[in-house]
Amino acid sequence: MLGIDRLFEEEEGPVYGPQNRPTKDQAAQQHSGPPDPRPENGLCGIKNQGATCYLNALLQTLLYTPEFKEALFKLDSSQLGSLEDQGKPGSKVRVIPIQLQNLFSRLLLLDQASVNTSQLTDSFGWTGSEGFQQHDVQELSRILFSAIDASLIGTEGEQLVQRLYKGSIVNKVTCEECGRVSERMEDFFDLTAAVANYTSLEEYLTSCYLETERFEGRNKYRCEACSKLVNATKGAKLRSLPPILSVSLLRFSFDYDKMQRYKETSKYTFPFELDLRMYCDKEETEDTAVYELYSVVIHRGSCYGGHYHAYIKDVDGLGQWKTPVEEYTVIEPKNNSKKPSEDKMIFSSPMECLAMILAEQGGPGFSMAIDKLCQALIQTTGVSWNKQFKKQYGTVTKFLKKYNDLFMVDPCSNTVSLHKNESHDKQLHDTGSHGTNNDKQTIKEQQVKGQTAEQKLGVNNSTARELEGVLNTEPNMDEHQHWFDFNDSHVKPIHQKEIHKQFSGRESAYMLFYRRKSLPRPKEAYTNPAFGIPMDIIKEMAKLNSVLTTKRIEHDIELNTITLTVLHSQDYHYKQGSLHLKTDSNTCVTSLKIDRRKDVAQLIIATQEVLGDTFVEGSQLSIAKELPAGLHLYDMISEYASAGINHLGLVTGSKLFLWDGFKVSGQVIKTGEQSEPILLDITWIDGNGVKGQISHAFPKHSQFREVRLMISRLTEIQPEFLLISKLSSKKHIVMGASDDKLSLQELKFLDCDKICAEAKTRIGKAVFAEGELLGQEKLVRVKIENRCVANQEDDDWPLIEVETESDQTIEKLKLVILNKLGLTGDMKPDGGGRLRVCDATVGCQPPLFEQQSIGAAEIRHNSCLILEPGAPPKHNQITVSFSLGMPGNSSESNSRKEMIVNRTMTVGMCLRAILVTLDLKGDMYHLQKTNWLGEPADVLDDLDASLDQETVKDGEHVLVQAGKLPPRGFLSLPVWLYPPPNIPDTEAESSILNWITTIMKGLFNNSEDNEPLSEIEGTNIYLNNVEVLEDATVDMLKGLILKELSGLDISLPSTHYIRLRQVEHSMLTRVFRNNEQLLRRQKINSSTKLGVQILQEEENLKQNTIVLAIHRRNVKLRSYSKSEELIWDTTRSQTPESLKQALVDRVKIPLERIIIAKHQPEKFNWIIIPNSSQFQKNKGQKGKRKGGQNQRLNLKHAPYQLKDGDVIGVKDLQDDPEKKDDFSTEDDDLGKEKLRQIAEAKRKMRQESKKHNTDDVHFEKKKSKKEKRKEVALVIKVDDFK
Repeated sequence: MLGIDRLFEEEEGPVYGPQNRPTKDQAAQQHSGPPDPRPENGLCGIKNQGATCYLNALLQTLLYTPEFKEALFKLDSSQLGSLEDQGKPGSKVRVIPIQLQNLFSRLLLLDQASVNTSQLTDSFGWTGSEGFQQHDVQELSRILFSAIDASLIGTEGEQLVQRLYKGSIVNKVTCEECGRVSERMEDFFDLTAAVANYTSLEEYLTSCYLETERFEGRNKYRCEACSKLVNATKGAKLRSLPPILSVSLLRFSFDYDKMQRYKETSKYTFPFELDLRMYCDKEETEDTAVYELYSVVIHRGSCYGGHYHAYIKDVDGLGQWKTPVEEYTVIEPKNNSKKPSEDKMIFSSPMECLAMILAEQGGPGFSMAIDKLCQALIQTTGVSWNKQFKKQYGTVTKFLKKYNDLFMVDPCSNTVSLHKNESHDKQLHDTGSHGTNNDKQTIKEQQVKGQTAEQKLGVNNSTARELEGVLNTEPNMDEHQHWFDFNDSHVKPIHQKEIHKQFSGRESAYMLFYRRKSLPRPKEAYTNPAFGIPMDIIKEMAKLNSVLTTKRIEHDIELNTITLTVLHSQDYHYKQGSLHLKTDSNTCVTSLKIDRRKDVAQLIIATQEVLGDTFVEGSQLSIAKELPAGLHLYDMISEYASAGINHLGLVTGSKLFLWDGFKVSGQVIKTGEQSEPILLDITWIDGNGVKGQISHAFPKHSQFREVRLMISRLTEIQPEFLLISKLSSKKHIVMGASDDKLSLQELKFLDCDKICAEAKTRIGKAVFAEGELLGQEKLVRVKIENRCVANQEDDDWPLIEVETESDQTIEKLKLVILNKLGLTGDMKPDGGGRLRVCDATVGCQPPLFEQQSIGAAEIRHNSCLILEPGAPPKHNQITVSFSLGMPGNSSESNSRKEMIVNRTMTVGMCLRAILVTLDLKGDMYHLQKTNWLGEPADVLDDLDASLDQETVKDGEHVLVQAGKLPPRGFLSLPVWLYPPPNIPDTEAESSILNWITTIMKGLFNNSEDNEPLSEIEGTNIYLNNVEVLEDATVDMLKGLILKELSGLDISLPSTHYIRLRQVEHSMLTRVFRNNEQLLRRQKINSSTKLGVQILQEEENLKQNTIVLAIHRRNVKLRSYSKSEELIWDTTRSQTPESLKQALVDRVKIPLERIIIAKHQPEKFNWIIIPNSSQFQKNKGQKGKRKGGQNQRLNLKHAPYQLKDGDVIGVKDLQDDPEKKDDFSTEDDDLGKEKLRQIAEAKRKMRQESKKHNTDDVHFEKKKSKKEKRKEVALVIKVDDFK
């Protein structure tokens, strides 16, 4: 599908839109010559005005509908009027039919490859941007038919559209009690056919016009005759059929779940011959109800845009049909002998190759493993699928599934077989018949575009003859009737089998046109494009063709006429291997025009005639070219007297040099490519430290010794003490003595290469060359976006480029930019202006310090800088961005602001300044830092500390959070109350917890008195922010939490009945065990979130225990039971066997049947935990350490790293004996899909970033803000002729 900006347009040629109209120069250049003549097939295309492909496809269909075309041409000027009378009072000029006649006559008779529809669309009233609007071809057909009908009122063609395209449907409701039939007639000009839930047009017609709907039960029908509700049947039939039947396929549907449109791309077949007799209300004959397909309008793309073209059957044989040149795959089987193989396999697609292999193995119904099919392909052809076909067709499995009408793939057994179908059997026979040269059949030889199949594909004689026989076979086709693809300006022949490819996919049939098979065609119409056209139009087209022929001849002469420049030797002198103009010479230049199709001898004669007496007998003409070093001479053209001028490569502007063929100004001239001069830039430093620079040319065949001697004379440094280096982009190469004997061409010197020369030092280093290279590497080119001007629409800011050095300061760079932009004096930006880096990936960076260098600021080549009003930050200042923090949301959801502050400013002063900027009052706010992801991090709780002391860096983002900070030395920790651990019924319940059950249920909104506490799992209640000393212990913190619980009427004997845990991502994780340990040692800080669980008994967990959440797996439902808590003691062992042993009593499953897995919530994945022996086997180890003991799997180490809060899934092997279950749930599937979508979005963003990294940074911003193209109603304006 074409891009959004190129919807519905041709795939070749310049593209102009409503906002991108061609200029006069562009239009003149585009139409400088006469239009091209018709192609070899003799059929004419229609130019696309921008988005009129839908109109072109329909117009070509109407043109090749003989009954419509001939009826239109029967209307003369007495009925339609004349365009000359348009606008006169009382005149009735039917513009649309007249312009249709003009268009059809040009398409049929004018010798042009394509014609324009601008006159026709002007008659529609399309004077604005209608030619660039997207529309639907089905909608156009109805509106255009209506406009034609309205335009022909009062003429003989008044009923033209109705006579050809109008049919009717009768809807019948039959009462089952009295038999009364109620009918309702409905006319149609195109028959709509649903695609969704149907596989073919016949299936849809059967559903609509053969099947009936029954009204019964609550959906009874009210019969007027019976005057009551009765059972009835409803059905529809075709009452009358038109001569031309158009069928609109409803490929565009609406997804109510996603609330968006989509295109049906499933396979939907339609017949070439359509018999409608069974669907008719009354008995029809074969002459009236049998149709043949003659046009298929095709849509490529989606419901939001695409491209239309049409496959049309040339009913009258007006085109010259020739076999389309197709791409064939030629494969040579393995041949161990050195003789070339004679049995080459030729296939039009790999489908035929694979089908033939399956047919040879066992035929239809025979199943073959896909991997064995690939091996058979290698044995048969000598090449693998991946090497020959994967790049073009994808994997072999994907390819086989795509062609499911021929291949039947079983995903369970990974096998493939051929469908049992007679048509497929015949197809296999046809495709296999030309596999080798052993087939004996008579083949008719035919040329394909001037080449036989042998010449085209480079195959042997026998195979080529067989291939031609296959190519030239066109089954079931009338002698003159063939199919063509009308794709805007391009028309090409196609095989009828190409229509089968339009049954499905993004490019598929969209509208079908059937013609009654019995409609007669006179013999005079065959191969006669002028049939039925009035004689005055034929004569007018003949005159236009005569004019076109004259213009083409004139244009051909103009196109092949070149203008050459003749230079004279007396105006030049030879210097440094090339010719240069003399300063005191009156330059004599002669222009010569000649047809490039003439030969060189005629060129020499023409030159003598132009030069006259100035042409000296015996003079020679040589081709001359301007090189960086000067003018250089090549071959003398007299040596190619019999050759054509175009073979010498002469074009307009080429130079010829007139001389004696030996000397210029007394100097011998060397000519030819080997003597081309190379211009070198030489920089040197002599013994006195004086630098010099010169550009000098040397013939490319010169030895480097000549360069060394010349530089020695310039620098007065002896050749043996001269150090010469060649500079490249990243390094310098010292030219040694061994290079002196090599030519400049052998040393790969090019024009404008740089050479550095200096005296040798004791250490032999090229110090001067290194310095020059360093200066070259310091150059940095940057783009500047000027935002000191008035706000631009769509952020389209002016751009300039500046080149500077990496050791230059930002301040000096800004001065260069201001001078280049003319922003000096009174035009200087407010505050002097400042620069900041704009990165395509991370966005705008903070303003740059002007004292730092460009290199220190990490400004790279092609970086983009923004120049904006405002004062730049000083060396003791930083830029801080801030936003109002929102609970549960990242900072990215709020608009950011920034301010420049001193590094020594305190946190309190910074907070007050930010509150003033945000217009917030009061002291119930504090600042919180963010991490690199923009998530909340450390709280800035020391209001008297400086920003520098709190490590707030330049460009850092802080959040303004609601809530007052605790006093210095205190922590304010948020605490949530979580449900107690789920303890199984087998364990004794504590009486302490029983009496608060009712309170807990009330807190967690549980209304059922008999519901266990385990049912409130997954909920939590915010208690409060607890203020505690930083140096407090865990037990002191638990005591403060007990006071908060007492406010909820929950009284506990001691802190040992509380389990304190850390909350991460709303999940309970680490357990704080040692009550006497300081909070600092437990790494509890201001950003820590705490969760509290009330226990059934006192608890004092040891460090070597892990608190796990156990879930029983339901394999059939892919779900888990309620969570149960397991405290696993890892003192003796941390192996999977130890964990499974701890689970045996809890889950009541024998040890040998337990399978466990750990949940990874961030990846929505379950990682199965094997036994230690299985783990060693999977790693391919022997299971022995150096000490000789078995290496056991430690679950506290990688890759499992079990810790507090981990979720363990437990499965009974009896429920999954084949171990196919992967522990995942539907939520995991949804989570993985979401992660995949996020990853795909990031991948696309990275690709876009890489693609546009070196382009203008603002371009992507502008593109993303571009509004979607609005849908515009399709209107054709028609005058009132009633």
